[in-house]
Amino acid sequence: MKNSKEIKGFLTRYILKTWTLWTGTRLQKMAFGEKDEHEPQKTMLIVGETGVGKSTLINAMVNYMLGVESRIWFEVIETKEEQSDYQTHTVTMYNLFTEHCPFSLTVIDTPGFGKTEDSDEDLKVAENLLEFLRNSESVETLDAVCLVVSSSTVRLSERQRYVFNAVLSLFSNDVKKNFVVFITHAPRKPTNSIKAIKDAKIPCAQTRDDEPVYFRFDNSHCENFFVRCDREEETDELIQGFQAAWDLFNTSMDDFLSFVRANKPVSLKNTESVLTHRKQLVEHMISLREQVKAMQLEHEFEECYKEKVPIDPSTGSSKEAMCCSVCKWNCHYPGCWWVRDLSWCTVMSKNKCTECPGKCH
Repeated sequence: MKNSKEIKGFLTRYILKTWTLWTGTRLQKMAFGEKDEHEPQKTMLIVGETGVGKSTLINAMVNYMLGVESRIWFEVIETKEEQSDYQTHTVTMYNLFTEHCPFSLTVIDTPGFGKTEDSDEDLKVAENLLEFLRNSESVETLDAVCLVVSSSTVRLSERQRYVFNAVLSLFSNDVKKNFVVFITHAPRKPTNSIKAIKDAKIPCAQTRDDEPVYFRFDNSHCENFFVRCDREEETDELIQGFQAAWDLFNTSMDDFLSFVRANKPVSLKNTESVLTHRKQLVEHMISLREQVKAMQLEHEFEECYKEKVPIDPSTGSSKEAMCCSVCKWNCHYPGCWWVRDLSWCTVMSKNKCTECPGKCH
């Protein structure tokens, strides 16, 4: 609390003062707390659409690690009132170390992609991850890849499916057991969103009943209360609602960590080479596309050429022909009547041949 910015309200919020390990245009690495070399580490990658509550989940994990029970709230990412308008444009790694938790947590937060089809930036998630892995030597394994969707989702868009599959394709098929779904804003069982994941055939971990492995969270334990409780009086209903949401989060986190402990982490040893090969394939496809486009622009056309042929007197035509000694072009075909005097030919004008390509004398 001493090293945090305090904001009073229904919940007393503390914005944690993190320190930057390194930063770049699209990459940054943040840390909170002091690292214990003997403490086990859990690493997770989060992928999701803008506005589904990824930042809220990360903040909630911090509070879970700190063992928060009373009406205080810690944030490693400062909450914005308009969550849907907030979009991270960098791959950010948060290293979280606390004395209250038996493990340290590393969260890799990928850029949130848009809900519309008008941004090419959304298609660069895998590319940003490649750059991240090249610049980060501290991440060797992943315990889980978490695909975040809202409980209001009834069908995955083409863009969601593209980004999810682009990320999942970075890993081999045998690590699908570590891919799970986080469903936010879900105080009740999110039947529709589970069906959407199944219909989209997202390759994630499965239960014995062939259902996607998912963990649900009710983000109202922070998103709504910061705004509502500044404008309304505290009521038993508000307090009970917050407590129910926070209890659900703790239960889901317990279940998620049990899942993580039961599975071996995913090695990232070959991921960079996979990403590099993927980028090479993309560049090759772009090159092929340009070549195909150029071929489609080509068309057939007639090209004139000259051929020397003998004159056949039996045709009744002139026994002789007039041919330019420079252009090898005949003024008439097959012959000319005025061979005795070139200037008499009808194609001549001021002693220049109008039919000759070079308009020769």
